[in-house]
Amino acid sequence: MRILVPLPFDPSDTAHGRNLRVVNLLAHMSGLAEVRCLVENAEVAARLGPMLPSARVEAAEAMLSRSDRRLPRVSRVGAYFGSSPELVAATAAAARQAEAVLGFDLPSINAVLAARSVADRPRLILDVIDDPWQTWRSGCRSERLGLTGLKTALCVRLARRFLLARLDAVVAISPQDAASLGRACGKRVHVVPNGVDPQPPTCLTEPREAMVIFTGAMDFGPNEEAACFLARQLWPGIRRAAAERDAGRAASLELVIAGSNPTAAVRALAGIPGVRVTGRVPDLGAWLRRACVATAPMRSGTGMKNKVLEALAAACPVVATSAGAAGLPQGKEHGLLVEDDSNRLAEVIGALAADPERARRLGRAGWRTVRDRYAWADCARLMIETVGELVRRVRTAPAAPAGPRTGEQEALPHAAS
Repeated sequence: MRILVPLPFDPSDTAHGRNLRVVNLLAHMSGLAEVRCLVENAEVAARLGPMLPSARVEAAEAMLSRSDRRLPRVSRVGAYFGSSPELVAATAAAARQAEAVLGFDLPSINAVLAARSVADRPRLILDVIDDPWQTWRSGCRSERLGLTGLKTALCVRLARRFLLARLDAVVAISPQDAASLGRACGKRVHVVPNGVDPQPPTCLTEPREAMVIFTGAMDFGPNEEAACFLARQLWPGIRRAAAERDAGRAASLELVIAGSNPTAAVRALAGIPGVRVTGRVPDLGAWLRRACVATAPMRSGTGMKNKVLEALAAACPVVATSAGAAGLPQGKEHGLLVEDDSNRLAEVIGALAADPERARRLGRAGWRTVRDRYAWADCARLMIETVGELVRRVRTAPAAPAGPRTGEQEALPHAAS
């Protein structure tokens, strides 16, 4: 099966959760199908190529030097999310040799739709990842109601309603996002969850420290908000309760906030007793293997959280809000406890930090859940099955009468999102 993947952004920086998904899925998919990636220029191709050794990575600018550079007509709504005319033209030219065109996120939609301009068009699929409408709604009120926010809302609504409906298939990472997108575009939305590579079984028996950890890209609004909420509102109560239980253990109890690009508000949290702000760390897995409990006290944001999967993959149990645990199986049998009441959330985090044996049992349960259900290889296989089903449907369908067509348009690093 030949799959063409236009990438109008540079996915090589996997500190961005979207890019982590793109790179890991494509790395595993290229072992199951013929994957050809088109990127904007040679610099991006040079960075991405070594990360996808089994895929063909090509710069659109090099392709267009061999083509007539005719640009298919594109949607103005799609262009609002970012659109490279060269990549759109290169995708239209390369689509003649593809059986499927797979895009990631709304910036890819014009390039994917450009494949409509070829005579024997391939199947068109967009992995939307997070529902953009839910993402917009989760933003702060001042941003939503500003001029840019209102324009974004309008374009998101139009893209969901009209552009997604023109695709052969839409993919999301969670059932909640799939349901919302399906209602908007009027078609079934497939679910391919985020994945993670489980840590070796040795993490099940490694010693754990009296450490609570919160991870993520700390310049991302929902993460910044969650970090401040955790350190300023929950942490003092957790420390007081720990001192009442065991003064010795409470003295060593630490909250670690680990993630790239901490804002000034996040850096200021290091002044709170027992709080450490690390910035980006070279090996997040090593920190998660040291911690006795991870937390995701998200109060905004959408989609499945890589931070939760990464903690469970390191056999570190997670206490989260509903927003932090979205799209994942919950309960002690999965190592993921959910509390939305602030007092209960602090109480459960503190109780787990005070009970190393219970934390270890929950961590093992979470590790097994990730191993059995969320390995990247399994997620990539599910994506290949989704694409393959559409391609087979075309191969076996009766030929349609020809008619005029109008053009339209090495180990991978951890996520910090």
